[in-house]
Amino acid sequence: MKLFTQFIIGSLLFLANPIVAQYQFVLTLNNSEEIAMLVSEIQSIKFESQSLILNKVDGNTLNWLISDINNYRFDNVTSATLTETSENSQIEIYPNPSNGQAIFSFSSPDKQHVSIGIFDLLGQEILMVYSGIQEGKQTYSLDTQIPSGVYICKVVGEQRIWTKSFIVN
Repeated sequence: MKLFTQFIIGSLLFLANPIVAQYQFVLTLNNSEEIAMLVSEIQSIKFESQSLILNKVDGNTLNWLISDINNYRFDNVTSATLTETSENSQIEIYPNPSNGQAIFSFSSPDKQHVSIGIFDLLGQEILMVYSGIQEGKQTYSLDTQIPSGVYICKVVGEQRIWTKSFIVN
């Protein structure tokens, strides 16, 4: 089974049959940290400005500065390595869609400074949810009267940026 990719204006979209073949995307940062995830979990990879932007199937987005990346590759994966490929940090938002009241959870594998903000689709910050040192899973409440629409929860860590969209009815 070949891994089929389609290139659309600076993006790679992945079309693979995960039952027949498993591939993983492995990103190595300049500090030797290696990040691996199954290609079946990736919707697209974009190179914009000075960033590599990885959109996951679950709605999360990961961002790295190109200058922080040492190397990236695609590997065949055996069943023995499949358990090691999940993302260690993530954003959860519920309920989604919400009425303006929502719970945001973010899990960080190491102690780091993070800022969590809510942005509109134009990239303007609507609300700062949290800024400070975090380790492990933390939960934050959003109880505000923001207009109906689609918003982005953006978590900026010391080495990565995570984003997830959500809807307010």
